[in-house]
Amino acid sequence: MGLLATTQVEALATVPVSYQLLTLGNGNDRGEVTGSGRFKVLGLNGNDTISVRAGTTGGDYLDGGAGNDTLTAAESDDILDGGAGTDKLYGGAGNDVLRGG
Repeated sequence: MGLLATTQVEALATVPVSYQLLTLGNGNDRGEVTGSGRFKVLGLNGNDTISVRAGTTGGDYLDGGAGNDTLTAAESDDILDGGAGTDKLYGGAGNDVLRGG
């Protein structure tokens, strides 16, 4: 039986930024972003859980990559791209674009 690695990452921006990139590893990763500005989160391969915390004010892009991912948006206009796999995509209050795999 092999080992299953899980990585948890939280990104916090306290000042407005035009773009912030967060790249998770190949594995079953968990990423959550909060703050002002725009975030682009790349999940790469694996069964990732990526979410945008309520109160985040930018239009964000979440890309789960290959795997069975769960992506959750907040109230801004977000793009959720599950990539290949069986994904769960949850839009928020904004005008979101949801692309399943």
